[in-house]
Amino acid sequence: MKVKSNSLFINIFFQYIVIIILLTFSLSVFYYQMIKKDYLNNLKDELRNNLLIINELIINDYLADNHQSINNKVNLLGKKINKRITLINLDGVVIADSEEEYTKMENHSDRPEIIDSFNGFNGESIRFSNTLKLNMLYITMPIMSNNEIVGVLRISYWLKDIKGIIKIYQYKIIILSFVLFILTLIFSFYVSKKISDPIRELSDVSKDVADGNFNRNVILKNSTDEINILVDNFNLMTNKLKNYFEELKYEKEELESIITSTRDGIIVVDNSGKIVRSNQSFSKNVGIKSVFGKYYWEIIRDSELTNFIKNNSKKNNSIKTSLVKEIVFNNKTLLCSMNQLLSNNGYVFIFYDITDLKNLENIKKDFVSNVSHELRTPLTAIKGFTETLLEEERNKNKLKYLEIINKHTERLINIVSDLLILSQLEQEKIDEITIERFDLIPLTLNIINIFEERLSNKNININVETNDKSLFIESDPFKIEQIIINLVDNAIKYTDNGDIIVKLSDNEQKINIEITDSGIGIPEKDQARIFERFYVVDKSRSKKNGGTGLGLSIVKHDVLLLNGEISVKSRLDNGTTFTIILPKKIIS
Repeated sequence: MKVKSNSLFINIFFQYIVIIILLTFSLSVFYYQMIKKDYLNNLKDELRNNLLIINELIINDYLADNHQSINNKVNLLGKKINKRITLINLDGVVIADSEEEYTKMENHSDRPEIIDSFNGFNGESIRFSNTLKLNMLYITMPIMSNNEIVGVLRISYWLKDIKGIIKIYQYKIIILSFVLFILTLIFSFYVSKKISDPIRELSDVSKDVADGNFNRNVILKNSTDEINILVDNFNLMTNKLKNYFEELKYEKEELESIITSTRDGIIVVDNSGKIVRSNQSFSKNVGIKSVFGKYYWEIIRDSELTNFIKNNSKKNNSIKTSLVKEIVFNNKTLLCSMNQLLSNNGYVFIFYDITDLKNLENIKKDFVSNVSHELRTPLTAIKGFTETLLEEERNKNKLKYLEIINKHTERLINIVSDLLILSQLEQEKIDEITIERFDLIPLTLNIINIFEERLSNKNININVETNDKSLFIESDPFKIEQIIINLVDNAIKYTDNGDIIVKLSDNEQKINIEITDSGIGIPEKDQARIFERFYVVDKSRSKKNGGTGLGLSIVKHDVLLLNGEISVKSRLDNGTTFTIILPKKIIS
């Protein structure tokens, strides 16, 4: 709803009017009551002073019972001061009155002001006079003689005269209040305008700023210091917002340019799975001109991605998760990298086209596999004929060369065998492995027995440590056996004497296998590459022991195939520990 520009002024001005009216009325009533009270008090004091004077003038006549003289004096004084004077004896009988014939007046002993004076006090009361038929103010004082009360002297005043005088003051108060009201109204109008105009200007400019116009500033001529500070801060904020928006606009344009020009497909989906942003490369890869507003599973039909997002949405949103997966789409192999946005409001997918790399990798694998198969037959033949010649040859010089040929032929056969194993592992999938439920402890003990002769020759002790009587696992026993054999064989090769420890432990839904030796160790710079094919840390020692540089590559492939993890910790000349973590049950 649009607020009227003068609504703030009206609100402020109206509040001022209400306050002024209430204040003026309150002050008028207060001053009226105060003046009325002061006037009455002054009048009462004046009447009491009149009584004192009258008392001095009539006391002698009263004591001499000269009623005629008293009446003459009372009538004369009453006319002069324009007030009613009455004299009452101790019996309540009126013996003189300036307004009425005293002999016809009733007994006054029951009048409240007379009773007060009979008791020795100055009395007063406001009441209706039955004699004059008017409301009167009565003031009395006792007449004293030798410290005894001998009568009561009363003076009275007409309330209509009091009200007439007070009304004059009331009119003056009303006129003064009206003038004050007008002056404060003008002042309130000025103050309201002074407050509302700058705020209205701020409101108009802030609306333009909200609409994206950052070029406007508030300029005020007359305002309070606080509003000037507010205006200065507002202008400063507007300039900063302008700079920020220009920077954001530049960054957005730059980001749009980068996203648009990149060859990798990019899409952003919200938590419901709807595509809210994409680039041209993605549209080109999927062959759809516009993907905005579509659900990603309508275009990329991959159950693993869908299940991952569904499962992740049920987790704690503060835990950021990601997924990297290869998918095949329109005869292209795409590496999909999915990450949760920092705002938890969706996911970003990046699709790398690795079709050429995948084809090259397949060519390389096929080449290695084919060459290995082709080499296996002639190498086996060479080894067979070499062993035959070794048995028949008696010339020591010739035997020396034949032994060298046999040793290197054996090494080539081992390399070919390992290459064939790697080739087979790379082609296997998790649903192609053999899954059985078996106890890992006896399997490990049987593997150790294979190495008894080599352990004895090198004076090495090997121990299997576990806190469990049995460790059952549902996995591929052949792959796990291959993993342990390669790691134990590797430990024996690089340990001259000492101990090798194989530790098996249960860790909730995982099985931990740790193989620790006390051998030569692995330099830190080589630890990141030991799982690469043909990578050998100590080449001279590897040749001496017949190593192919493929054993740890086979181990890593086996571990990954079983959905496990492998890590290594080692210090030079201080031994090595390989840690394998495998799930208790493989979910295919």
